[in-house]
Amino acid sequence: MVKIRYLGHACFTLEDQSKTIIIDPFLTGNPVAAEKSDSIKADLILVTHGHSDHLGDALFLSKKLGTPIFTTYELSVRLEKDGAKAVGGNHGGTYDFGFAKVKITWAVHSSSYGESLNVAGNPCGFVIKMGGKNIYHAGDTDVFYDMKLIGERNNLDVALLPIGGFYTMDSHDAIYAVEYLQPKIVIPMHYNTFPIIKADAMEFKKNVETKTKAKCIILKPGEFLEL
Repeated sequence: MVKIRYLGHACFTLEDQSKTIIIDPFLTGNPVAAEKSDSIKADLILVTHGHSDHLGDALFLSKKLGTPIFTTYELSVRLEKDGAKAVGGNHGGTYDFGFAKVKITWAVHSSSYGESLNVAGNPCGFVIKMGGKNIYHAGDTDVFYDMKLIGERNNLDVALLPIGGFYTMDSHDAIYAVEYLQPKIVIPMHYNTFPIIKADAMEFKKNVETKTKAKCIILKPGEFLEL
């Protein structure tokens, strides 16, 4: 069994028995965050790119807990210089952490690090194989046709997809992503944190379940789904 808990924006935890992964831990400064960074315990931190609303508290958590951050190579180097424990991979690569295998996938976006917005490599998504389930976190991205390949190769149980628009694909383009990925379940993310990414999740759910074979589950911050 894997428990997927939504902490707001694009942050999720995945729990399988005694192990926990946290993805894009933007908690401090997140107006909809369901947890404070001090309460987080994690065995692995995944970061899709360096923007502050995704990198979030990753550096703090890694230094406090001694937990590794898995991300793309260039960002990992910057994080290590600032005291994090980091593992830097790249697109197409898979790392076996023992309790989970994590593959880095493409995302169509940008990535920077720090207040000076220094370029930090390319953004990514992740396919996480944990507890016998395949979970795709798209990161910040537009829809792109290679999502079809991600779906065909990974038999996805769940896809976590942004729908807020402006910085990412909106809820209408995300329908194409669902069609390409063919997950059993889709969970929307990266919406309604700020006014500029306001979206109607119920409309998205209706369109997903009308136009695709997937089931759409809307999680409020703090809610969870057990697979």
